[in-house]
Amino acid sequence: MLTADLVRGTRRGDKLLVSPPTGKRRQRALEIAEASCALTAALVGEPRDEVDAALQSVPIQAADQLLARGLQKLLLDTCTFEAAEGPDPRVLREALFLQASAARQALGDGEHLNDAQLRAEVAAAHGLDAAQIDAALYADLKGTHVLTAAGTETATDLVDRYCLALEQAVLLRAERVTVHLQSDDPESLRRVLRACKFRRLLWRLVREEAGWRLELDGPVSLLRASTRYGLQLALLLPVLRDCDQFHLRADVRWGKARTPLTFVVDGGRRRGARAAPALPPPDDVARLLEDIAALDTLWQAEAAVDIVELPGVSWCVPDVRLRHPEFGEVWLEVMGYWSRDAVWKRVELVEAGLDRAMVFALSSRLRVSEGVLDPDLPGALYVYKGVMAARRVLARAEEAATAHAATA
Repeated sequence: MLTADLVRGTRRGDKLLVSPPTGKRRQRALEIAEASCALTAALVGEPRDEVDAALQSVPIQAADQLLARGLQKLLLDTCTFEAAEGPDPRVLREALFLQASAARQALGDGEHLNDAQLRAEVAAAHGLDAAQIDAALYADLKGTHVLTAAGTETATDLVDRYCLALEQAVLLRAERVTVHLQSDDPESLRRVLRACKFRRLLWRLVREEAGWRLELDGPVSLLRASTRYGLQLALLLPVLRDCDQFHLRADVRWGKARTPLTFVVDGGRRRGARAAPALPPPDDVARLLEDIAALDTLWQAEAAVDIVELPGVSWCVPDVRLRHPEFGEVWLEVMGYWSRDAVWKRVELVEAGLDRAMVFALSSRLRVSEGVLDPDLPGALYVYKGVMAARRVLARAEEAATAHAATA
């Protein structure tokens, strides 16, 4: 992923323009990418400092410095660097410093420390040769990590990924994002919404005459966890490209002055292109499904794939579908910890009259009590700390199902 400082944006009025390399500039990008890919492939087994130095030696025109830095950053992200095997460098440094301190205290007048002897003694005590000790002492530094596997993508693939990464980097500075979607394939919309759930994004879907409007909060609108959230928002962009047509408008804060600007992306799936693969459930949902399956219970749980319309809240993508021969069907939506506002919207929905049994799971970090909902209503809040407890989830599901049956 590119960072915003690796993107050259042009301001035109209140709009931010980011142009991917085309024409002669794309050809230069391909040349830089090809040379960089060849270098990393040839330097497997060398430390990262040498790899970085070699990449800086690639001939680059002054106007292409930012382009080269971006391409090489993406390339290095696909490489594997590992620390050399051996004793823990922190243990080695502590042993050497303690031994040097003790030796210094024992020195007589006019005597000096024998640095080479101290290093040799520490090396021998940890099964190393004297010649290995210097490298082993700082083997945990990033620059000493060894390149064990180079990226395998072609220069063309790297440049294409760079073009997408430019747009993704801008979304890291977004306050809010609005996407107008059109697709003849209902599954592509489900993939987008499931991706929103998987990425734990704050979203709202509205049906329009010509399609759908997807509204997303940006990382700059959040008071915490903005970097992590911004990354998840940026990773949604490839899934949007799976729709027949989309128009994205982002309100961003750009530059050192954080100037408010508008950024626009238009696109859609190329004819004949493969659809994006379905995303697996998030880790916490997958763990919950495993925990429920391990219980001796009549409840059955599966990852939900449906889009559920919730009057007053628009649409919802539940995470888990629970079924029981006595209590029937209950939906579970895991809301995590991004937004208290989203929770209160669910509370208002339940109080207004919910036409199905639902449980909304939220982190205790949102500081919302389960007691804010009347137990006689067909919806329930489940507040968890750390990890969702399977038995507690099923208990809340039973309560919601019982209340729903009583009000049906």
